[in-house]
Amino acid sequence: MNEITIHGVTKRQKRMLNIMWNLETEQEYFEWYNSLDTELQQEAELLQRLIIMAELDNDVCDTTDAKEVLQQFMVKGAS
Repeated sequence: MNEITIHGVTKRQKRMLNIMWNLETEQEYFEWYNSLDTELQQEAELLQRLIIMAELDNDVCDTTDAKEVLQQFMVKGAS
């Protein structure tokens, strides 16, 4: 996975992101999530969406695979 950067988060959101990042299983995530009150659950959901959006943005900006495929079809110039 690429490095993900999310700008403009609060200190609390940064702590939450660090907790989320360090959870190793889906079960651990849901145990942590269910321990939160409603407001913090909503904030966790927002942060989760921001992570997904950041990763999608990284995928869209990474054109390495497309360039490799196009390279196969390039007409080589005569020497």
